[in-house]
Order: sequence, then structure tokens, then C-alpha cells
Amino acid sequence: MASHPRLRETLARAFDDGMAVGAGAARLLRGNHEIISACETHLAKWLGAEKTLLSSSGYQANYLLLSSLPQRGDVILFDANVHASMRDGIRASAAQHFKFVHNDLGDLQRLIRQHRGVQIFIVTESLFSMDGDFADVESLLHIAEENNAMLIIDEAHTTGIYGPTGKGCCENLPRDHLITVHTGGKALGAAGGFIAARTDIIDYLINTARPFIFATAPMPVLALALQTATHILDEETWRREKLLSICHSVGQQSPIWPVILGEDHAAVAAADGLQANGWDIRAIRPPTVPEGTARLRISLNISHSPELLTELQAALAKLTISNP
Repeated sequence: MASHPRLRETLARAFDDGMAVGAGAARLLRGNHEIISACETHLAKWLGAEKTLLSSSGYQANYLLLSSLPQRGDVILFDANVHASMRDGIRASAAQHFKFVHNDLGDLQRLIRQHRGVQIFIVTESLFSMDGDFADVESLLHIAEENNAMLIIDEAHTTGIYGPTGKGCCENLPRDHLITVHTGGKALGAAGGFIAARTDIIDYLINTARPFIFATAPMPVLALALQTATHILDEETWRREKLLSICHSVGQQSPIWPVILGEDHAAVAAADGLQANGWDIRAIRPPTVPEGTARLRISLNISHSPELLTELQAALAKLTISNP
């Protein structure tokens, strides 16, 4: 999507018609351009949420939400594998925080029992960025509803791909106890991030979240890019279908394909060898992933032909033999 001609043409036309390059100020001052508000209204309708809040990146969206919404006396329970942007927001919060074993609902419920009587925020991702596995979002939401908790789910890697019509794994789930965070920089092919939640939650963030209040608003053209990208995805449903078919053809449950090699040196050597042979594949090492799980991280997209994927599988088979 990042090179989609319609996106390029729409943005070029907007600049030709006089759209400002920068917002010029924070949104609570003079940076709240009409196109930004229109984009938030559009995204809320697109996701089936009451309201959305646009930010300059998915990282900023996670940080402003988690550093602002949970209060002193509240408790945040987060999956051990959540993204750095969520971890940083959690650390900046006044709330206490505890991690639960990755995708272990029993461990989460154990922690909930230990913290009854306070407001609880459950924090996770729908598709984990380094392991390529999914959270059980329906079960998590049921747990949140039973315990009057708020469930915060980062949909960065599912927006535009998963769900009945590509709105993410939480598409069509009730939103009273659910907040979702989305990025425009992956399947949507643009940039920015946005939070989808109840109106009262978004209004609270607008009036209290320092990363929103004191930051210059996103470029107006970013809002136009996100609106255009959602229209393209709604019209070109074959994109999602083709990507999922590619994933299945190589035995992967998602476009994120981790090849875990263990030690740092093995991952670096493997990446160097692959790059020397023309493959754009990088090593991921601690602290991005846990010690002993250094890996290659492959990201599948619809430009990958069956022939290319066959070659890749052959290259990886040789690699894992030489780097056990």
C-alpha cells in the first residue's frame, strides 16, 4: 500500500491545491485542521467506535494512552511480550503494573484475583510483532467485562488485514470495555496512529494526555492519506485475501514469520549470509526479544511471488542446518 498510485496521486493533488505541509501548532491551539477532525470521524465510523484520536505515530498513540488514562491507585496487567511503546507508556503511568505470562489467561486471572477492588487495565496486542502469534481477544474481553476492567489492545499488525472486513481482530466486538490502538504505517501504507474508544475516554485524553496537548498536530496530509487508504482497502478486498493465501502457502499463521536461531551470533551470521545473497532479512536480538531467542524476522506481503517464496524456504533450510 505504501506505493499505491492512488495514495500518491491523492496526496500530490492535495498539495497542488494548497494544503499546508505542517499543522503549525498543537491541536488545542491552531493545529486542529478540519481534515484532521474529519479523518477522526471517518475512522470512528470505519471501526465502529464512538470516537477516535489521531496521533503522529502508533508509538505516540500507545504512549499517550497508557501514560495518561490509568491513574494512581489503578493497576495495569500487561502481556509479557507487548511492544516497547506500550511498555514505555506503562512505565510513565502513575498506576501500578504487573506482567502476566505471554498469552496465559490463567496467569492473567490470577493477577486479577490479587487486585480486586481497583480499576484494572489489561494490555496486550492482537498479533504480536516479534512472534507472529495471536491473542485470544474474545476471551480477554470476556474477562475484562466480568471484572469491570478495561481491555487495551494494540491492533498495529492486524488493522487492514484481519477481521471480517479488515478492521482488525477486534472488529465487531462490543466496545464498552475495549480500547484499540491502530497504526497507519503498516497495512495502511501511510503513517500515524489512532486510538478508538468510548467518547468519554477520548475526551479525557484530549484534556489530560501531555503527549497530545503539548505536541504539534500531525501533518494535515497524513489525515487525508489515512482516509484514502481505508477506502482503498474496503474496495480492494483481494489484497487481504492474497496476503492470507501467501501466509498459508508457507505454513505461517500471520505475515510475521520468525525464524528463531537462539544466540545472537547465529542470527547475525544468518542475516549477513542471506543479505550477501540478495535477501533483505534482518537479525532481531535482545533486548528487542528475550535472551536466547535471537531470530530472523520475515514480513510477508503481496508482492512476494510463489517462486520467490520457494527460493526463500530453500535458503532458510540451508541456513538452519548451518546455524543449529
